[in-house]
Amino acid sequence: MTGFTGGVRGSERVVAGQWRALLPTAYLLTGSDPEAHDLLLRGLAAVRDGDDRDAALRGLVRAHLRRRFRGSGAVVGTPAPPFWVSPADAASAAGLALALDRLTPAQRAAVVLRFHEGLTDTTALVPGTDPVAAAGLL
Repeated sequence: MTGFTGGVRGSERVVAGQWRALLPTAYLLTGSDPEAHDLLLRGLAAVRDGDDRDAALRGLVRAHLRRRFRGSGAVVGTPAPPFWVSPADAASAAGLALALDRLTPAQRAAVVLRFHEGLTDTTALVPGTDPVAAAGLL
């Protein structure tokens, strides 16, 4: 597939259907727009025909937990806000991303899955991590 998904090799139907829906989740997991796009490319690369949103979300979480983190991930300067939100929402998301930066990758994933994605049980995707306890660290 080419175009807005940057050549993802997974099922074109699933990638096209889930790209925009999972972009905010990827942003919360990474804290930046370019890293969110990269995470989506990696997470959706393994989707197959017949996979649903849950499979796409599992791929995204697996890709997030396997990422190699370099430095603090802080961006120097003022990046442009993500294209899908208003400037006020972008400022709010940036503040939340900074707070989420204090968590481990597993804690961050658990919090995003519980409070953004609305999953009541995150143990299958992020074993051994309590999202409520991790949210208490924010």
